[in-house]
Amino acid sequence: MAIVGLGIGLVMQVPVLDVQKTVAARDLGTATSATAFFRSMGGAFGVVIFGSIFNSRLGAYLASALPGQNVESSALRAGPQAVLALPTKPAPR
Repeated sequence: MAIVGLGIGLVMQVPVLDVQKTVAARDLGTATSATAFFRSMGGAFGVVIFGSIFNSRLGAYLASALPGQNVESSALRAGPQAVLALPTKPAPR
């Protein structure tokens, strides 16, 4: 995780500094806040898009990872107890 944090830490400031170098001094606050706003919106949309991809494929991946276990993705929405009831290792093929 430290490598990911280091990489993100180095990349997050570069667009902000580029924007601050590009705009006039009177527009500095607006440009910096717009950069933060669009970064937040991109993160929110990214979570929504990849979350829906994950949820739509969860049933297929569970079926292939746990063959013969009859685990449905809708059963996992029941709560943590359903997740804890899953087998700890895949059945032998």
